[in-house]
Amino acid sequence: QAGRITAAFLAEISADFAPLLSADEIMQCVGEKLAQHLNLSRCDFSVVEEEANRITTVYDWRRDAAAPSVLGEHQISTFLTPAARQLYVAGKLAVINDVRNHPLISAPAEMMAALHIGAVVDAPYLENGRWKFLISACRAAATDWRADEIELIRELAARIYIRLERAHAEEVLRQSEEKYRTLFNSIDAGFCIIELLYDAAGQPVDWLYLETNPAFKRQGGL
Repeated sequence: QAGRITAAFLAEISADFAPLLSADEIMQCVGEKLAQHLNLSRCDFSVVEEEANRITTVYDWRRDAAAPSVLGEHQISTFLTPAARQLYVAGKLAVINDVRNHPLISAPAEMMAALHIGAVVDAPYLENGRWKFLISACRAAATDWRADEIELIRELAARIYIRLERAHAEEVLRQSEEKYRTLFNSIDAGFCIIELLYDAAGQPVDWLYLETNPAFKRQGGL
């Protein structure tokens, strides 16, 4: 039964975030739905610069709006012990049923309680063999995470990481295209892109203007 529920939820949420364009939209959709489904106290998405001992939380869903936000830049060592970093660098999921005096948690129990974190499942992501991203699913009180809950977080993390990478690549491409368009339209030199047209014998006989910039139109009178 739990397996069928997990599969149904994964199918539903994958369909929900498939049409979303930006990484922010995807994180918001997944973070909120995962938190509601698993009754989380918070769900965080973070970008990791392990060599610099830096982790930057870029999305922070909180059930209690009064709970402190962790958005922004932090030192990894503030929250995680060297043992945890070694585990995450290897890309291994961490299941922590009670953050108090846990060998993977370096933050004081008082700090974790203030953040409404009593138990957490951390799902790291490696890019080209380097730890680059982290999803943290948290509950306010200590809890025994069920096997199906752990598998759901693991599977969802794998899916969202791929989608976030694609969204990032699309954003980089869009910015590159905008820079090209600005340059294309602002340079003083006339510039055009044409396509050569060939006859049946393969000889060029004409051309088709595909694109021209404002300077080309002014200088060419076309």
